[in-house]
Amino acid sequence: MFQIAPLARTQTIRFSANFLRSPVNGKPRVAPVTVRCVDTIEALAEKFRAALSHREPAIRDFFDIDYAVRKGLLRQEVNDYGDRVGLKLANPENDSVNVSQRRLDAFRRQVQAELKPVLRARDFAAFDLNRAFDEAIDLHGAEEAADALADSASRGQSFIPPGL
Repeated sequence: MFQIAPLARTQTIRFSANFLRSPVNGKPRVAPVTVRCVDTIEALAEKFRAALSHREPAIRDFFDIDYAVRKGLLRQEVNDYGDRVGLKLANPENDSVNVSQRRLDAFRRQVQAELKPVLRARDFAAFDLNRAFDEAIDLHGAEEAADALADSASRGQSFIPPGL
């Protein structure tokens, strides 16, 4: 049975707004509520873990990474993100990190089939799979994996980095 790495960061308290608005005056119908949620760094580290190591590729993980990059969410405490991703990937219950050309191609096939139908046109247009894939590799500190990926792609081969 799969288990995620324990949460290293504390929960945080945030306000949750809603989209329920009065049709008459456009004001919110329900006041924002306070909710406990997973810390942003923790949530994004889990996205990176999923993107890099899930057995079945899921384009939504890379959409979320790309969104975080575009919105500047990775600028703060970048080293902390990398550390958290490393801790999560070190969990022996995870599948191996896979940044192969075959996996990237599987993600490319999912963009039109699985991502486009569930996104607004402007969000879909802003998505860049290559940017998200590169960010995931870079944040994990696997520059050598990126080089090996490029080498394997030029030879038409797959590459799964050992020990990642």
